[in-house]
Amino acid sequence: MNSKKKVLVFFEGQQHPVDEDIANDDQELRKLLTTYYPDCANADIIRKPGQLITIAKRNGSKG
Repeated sequence: MNSKKKVLVFFEGQQHPVDEDIANDDQELRKLLTTYYPDCANADIIRKPGQLITIAKRNGSKG
């Protein structure tokens, strides 16, 4: 049984439960999410007390 506390991370319209110790570390969170969502590598991580963590893709240059 896994008793670690989970935190909700919101990305591209979906909520993902992530272990709290990973969610609180930007580098670990990016490493986890880029496995499934490569766009997370350069995304902004937005944290507000008492709310879920939001991952916002940065607009890149084209061409």
